[in-house]
Amino acid sequence: MPATMRIPSRDITPESLAFLAAAYMVLFCNSRFWSETLHLIRPGTPEEVAFAASLPLLLTALYFLVLLPVLSHRTLKPLLVTLFFANALALYFIDTYHAYIDRGMVRNVLQTDWRESTELLDVRMAAYLVLFGALPTLALRHFRLRTDAPRRVLARRLGLLTGTIAVMATVMATLSQQFMFFGREHRELQYLLVPANYITAGLTLLRGPGTPAGARIPIGPDATPGASWQATDRPLLLILVVGETARAEAFSLNGYARDTNPELRRRQVINFPDVHSCGTSTAESLPCMFRPFGHDGPDTEDLKQYESLLDVVERAGVDVLWLDNNAGCKGVCAGVEARSLAGSHDAGLCSADGCHDEILLRHLRQVLSGPAKSRVVVLHQQGSHGPAYFRRYPAAFRRFRPDCNHETLLGCTSQEIRNAYDNTILYTDHVLGQLIDLLHSTSDVYDTAMLYVSDHGESLGENGVYLHGLPYFIAPETQTRVPMIFWMSDEFAARSGIGRSCLKHAATAAYSHDNLFASTLGLLDIETTSHDPRRDIFAACRQAGHPVT
Repeated sequence: MPATMRIPSRDITPESLAFLAAAYMVLFCNSRFWSETLHLIRPGTPEEVAFAASLPLLLTALYFLVLLPVLSHRTLKPLLVTLFFANALALYFIDTYHAYIDRGMVRNVLQTDWRESTELLDVRMAAYLVLFGALPTLALRHFRLRTDAPRRVLARRLGLLTGTIAVMATVMATLSQQFMFFGREHRELQYLLVPANYITAGLTLLRGPGTPAGARIPIGPDATPGASWQATDRPLLLILVVGETARAEAFSLNGYARDTNPELRRRQVINFPDVHSCGTSTAESLPCMFRPFGHDGPDTEDLKQYESLLDVVERAGVDVLWLDNNAGCKGVCAGVEARSLAGSHDAGLCSADGCHDEILLRHLRQVLSGPAKSRVVVLHQQGSHGPAYFRRYPAAFRRFRPDCNHETLLGCTSQEIRNAYDNTILYTDHVLGQLIDLLHSTSDVYDTAMLYVSDHGESLGENGVYLHGLPYFIAPETQTRVPMIFWMSDEFAARSGIGRSCLKHAATAAYSHDNLFASTLGLLDIETTSHDPRRDIFAACRQAGHPVT
């Protein structure tokens, strides 16, 4: 570019650049926040107009105050560049999937493996990175930070600090009632406010658990096998299947119009139609599911201080194995044997994009070909994880067509998205059906049972929301209502004393992930003070020593 056409650099104080950056982020990086806010306020009265007008002023002042302590010539521009590109990514997910960025969402991002990450890359994300990351970064090149005497800088910053706080205090005092009401009634909007949403979430995650790493608090230290273990020398085999992103309403067992469960319907399964999850993401649900505290228990990070259900089971003398076709167990399997199968080399089931869930059954068969002993095996599925639903099932399960075959759903109609998702459920149905057949075939050796439950549900575009991970208090039921299915062999029913007719009736009640810990211990007849019979789904139907029907 000729020198005459160059945009000249402009001298500017760091304080002025910080203020401009704060105003830019508030006004131009929060379109969804402003649209939601104005929809809720609908300014009409003078008070509502004043409140709506004061919000950008207050937020700009707040962002400026946060930047004020880091206004050095060395740190300001690198920090702003980092914020610009992070903003671009946050905006992409907020605008594209109607995501809310909270601690759970940030935790999900940090724990996502490379295969899942690549499924989110597309042209639209690149456009966001250019528009909200690269362009404001280029604009920074045309500002040259002015150097002033330290005394002058100190006086200027003290003045700005005092003035900014005074403005904020005046606005808050004048409109205190409006701010208190709005903040209390619409607290979900904080998860749309860039960059405050991801910065706040990231800082809370950095806080970490309150105990030193590796020092786990025991659960069920008194765990022992119950009386049924003395009555037989046959080994017990319980398979816990942790589904991924399966929503209950997509199961025809729950009344869905499409026949997505043809194989399970032909088998003697007991369906639980009203089950809700601990969280709306794997990172939230798994730690909660496998511990006794429930949805209202400790924070997810604090949960990691505790042992899990698997430790209790192993302490009682039952072998435990975690087989994973997902992105890990989120700390649940830390104390037991765990094997990751997602990177397996199996030409029939695996590719560079990962493995289909039948890889879990193939490995389970190998495990069961060894010496017979009592076991609990957890199968962690890839299930229906999006947005690339089409990668979760083999071509033979493309029953519902046309199915979306785009990585990020953007090039697909709502029906194509639904078709692809329903195909994942159809494939899960097949995997569970094959698992039941495998367990039935081992009934000459083992007393067998299977309990399947998904970690959370999924939004498929209802009200413009896609995927999962919304804060629980605003999440739609599509993300929190999950399928749960139980099967047991006749031998297991006789051993446990659980009556099928009783259980079918009990299954119609409302349950949640809060029931999993106690119910599993009940199924296994493991006695411990950590077992809460009030949460044990099977307790009311257990009639030890009596015929079962």
